[in-house]
Amino acid sequence: VERRNPDKPFCVKDLDPKTREHAQGVCAQFGIKQGPLLDACILDVAMLGDGAAGAFVNAPPPVVVGDASCR
Repeated sequence: VERRNPDKPFCVKDLDPKTREHAQGVCAQFGIKQGPLLDACILDVAMLGDGAAGAFVNAPPPVVVGDASCR
């Protein structure tokens, strides 16, 4: 396991397609809709596991929006 700071931001588009599709499906099952919370949910599920999606259920919209998709 590599443990260091990344050289650049890690984004949804950087995920392996199968990993991204699985994480997006998990987030959808938890009711997370399109937008910044979905992108954040996908990254968290991909990196931390399926249970990470629970943190986004009924979460308020973010006050400041980053771009986890790096579009």
